Amino acid sequence: MLGLSDQGREVIKDAFTAHNARESEWAGALSRDEQETLIALLEKLTTHSVHFDARHRT
Repeated sequence: MLGLSDQGREVIKDAFTAHNARESEWAGALSRDEQETLIALLEKLTTHSVHFDARHRT
């Protein structure tokens, strides 16, 4: 069993908060309709990624 120290949890929390802020700013350039389209497309890609090794580019 693995666990994080209090400091490790704080580092992860801070990194997630910063990442979320960057994503919110990035997505803010899109209209609501564009955001919904992007979400639908990303869901489609991730759903179908189980059928191939997405870690390798061709």
